[in-house]
Amino acid sequence: MDSAVVLLEDVKGKEKEIDEYDSFLCENEDITNHPSKKDKICHFDKIPLEIKVKIFKCLEIDEIVRLSLVCHGWRELAYDGSLWSEINLIPFYRTITADQIVRLSKAAGGFLKVANFRGCVQLSSSHLKELAPYCQNIHTLKLSGCRNLDNGSINFLLTHLNNLEVLDLSGLVVVINLTCHILSKKCKKLKQINLNWCQHINFRGIEILLKGCRELDCLKINGLSKISDQMMIKIASLPNLKYLSMESCPTLNDDHISILFKNQPLPSPLIHIDLSNNHLLTDETLKELGNSCPNLTHLQLHECTNFSDNGFIYIASKCTKLEFIDLEDCPCINDEVLQSFAAYLSDLKKICLSYCELITDDGVITLLQQCSKIFHIDLDHCQLLTDAVLHNLSLILNDSRINYMEVEIFDCRNISISAVRETVKKATDSGVHLKLKGYYSWQANNNTGSEDDDNNRGRNGGGSGWVRNNRLLRRITSTNSVSLRSHLGAAFRSSIRGNNRDNNRVGRLNYIGRGRGCIIL
Repeated sequence: MDSAVVLLEDVKGKEKEIDEYDSFLCENEDITNHPSKKDKICHFDKIPLEIKVKIFKCLEIDEIVRLSLVCHGWRELAYDGSLWSEINLIPFYRTITADQIVRLSKAAGGFLKVANFRGCVQLSSSHLKELAPYCQNIHTLKLSGCRNLDNGSINFLLTHLNNLEVLDLSGLVVVINLTCHILSKKCKKLKQINLNWCQHINFRGIEILLKGCRELDCLKINGLSKISDQMMIKIASLPNLKYLSMESCPTLNDDHISILFKNQPLPSPLIHIDLSNNHLLTDETLKELGNSCPNLTHLQLHECTNFSDNGFIYIASKCTKLEFIDLEDCPCINDEVLQSFAAYLSDLKKICLSYCELITDDGVITLLQQCSKIFHIDLDHCQLLTDAVLHNLSLILNDSRINYMEVEIFDCRNISISAVRETVKKATDSGVHLKLKGYYSWQANNNTGSEDDDNNRGRNGGGSGWVRNNRLLRRITSTNSVSLRSHLGAAFRSSIRGNNRDNNRVGRLNYIGRGRGCIIL
């Protein structure tokens, strides 16, 4: 890209010199035989068309759009179809107009393979119908957040996309079971689909979808209100399924999980599974996962309240290839579970233990010592942790096993700022980039332990009483607004369980603006 910009600047510079020369000649009419403006040379025009296109390919979308206004020749270059095999509007979704989106899509035509229109609220149903006949070779389509579309326009577009492989319709309330029927008939090459929080799709729509789309390897259906046995059988029959996400499905239970794995060949091809926030699941589900998914690498079970420590110890002994684990707000996690992780999960890289209030220094230290590949660990609101964790972390980092690590310790009241600074200094001295996230304004008032002190800490922006249900706020910002109702319901239930459980997460969003009490090193 740098070379392209340099070349364009060189061309502009030479043309500026010619303009200045012409102005000089016009002012001195006695000078004869000077070249006229008609004879003016544009050096860029001498470049072969293929090279011009390659130069434009090095530019960003907004730069190409601006260059299209220079002249007719550059406009033709800017809308050359070969430039637009991929249209990713995420960086510009607020500024680009709907007409420009349609013009780009039409210009791309058969060249367009990837269309990421996520968040483009300016894109209306009429626009989508207009571009549909021109873009029949799209294999990746993302429409999440395009809330001004209707079901008819989405279905019309999908009928033209026989080569579609990746589809994201998450959070679109207009998506219904008819959409699943069209996908089943027209998009048989589909491999990945995201229908999270599409509240008007039910288990019958998923059954229809899975009947025709047999090549799926990634299925995301978070927020599905009802689950049927037949739907689980259909999921189990997918031969290539590797990624399954069924977070916040209120009727999902152990029997459904049992049906899933009884109808799959063993070992299961699943390597990534998300069953978070499903309160009917028990240790039977963990046993099924352990017995059926030995190749599992990603496991997300945050806010599952009916598991026990024995269930997690069992799955650790069976799924020894786990690399990423999310156990946030699982109340049964204790030092014995962490010790089992340390014994079996040598490939563990990232783990979230936030709000696991039973873990202590010993468990975390053992985990960090034995799992040498860990580069990210979340320990927010683990009230039993002390400075000993950071002191041992600095010793572990000195072993030079890794050169980068992230640790989150929001609302860990027994960890001091002095321990944080000392740990960061030791890590820097040993050549390790350590990123610690936390806030400490409560330290100034953390002596008496009285109720008044807790209230003061809340007002000062660092204690556990200053904002309610911030963990839920972080989740809401990372999902779609359609799921807001279910998240808020969970927030109210969480606040009933206890006043001090979910109060630090807005710190993740706002710690830069919280003033004196915030630190990121």
